[in-house]
Amino acid sequence: MIKQLEEIRDTLFEFLETRINLFQVETRERIEKIILQMIYIALVLSLTVVILTFLLLLLANYLNQVLQNPYAGYLIIIGFFSLSLLLCLVFRKPFIRLLRYLLENILKK
Repeated sequence: MIKQLEEIRDTLFEFLETRINLFQVETRERIEKIILQMIYIALVLSLTVVILTFLLLLLANYLNQVLQNPYAGYLIIIGFFSLSLLLCLVFRKPFIRLLRYLLENILKK
């Protein structure tokens, strides 16, 4: 009888140890997926920023030629982004809510 109880106890401990190991593996996989997604997003964002920068420089140079002024295109681009920054600062709370919503959707996938 005592031997059977010891076997049941040993089996229960093995089961619990297996469940803990399984939980650790599942958690590790989730963390790896999140880290890989974050690296991918950072890479895509950095490439997007580089491309956007060159496109904005090209647009500023084009505006300079059209307006026949060496600085007007740059001033227009700076004004646009200054206005965008001002709007982001004024509407900070809704903007943060939108970013939180987007981040939650990315992490759920």
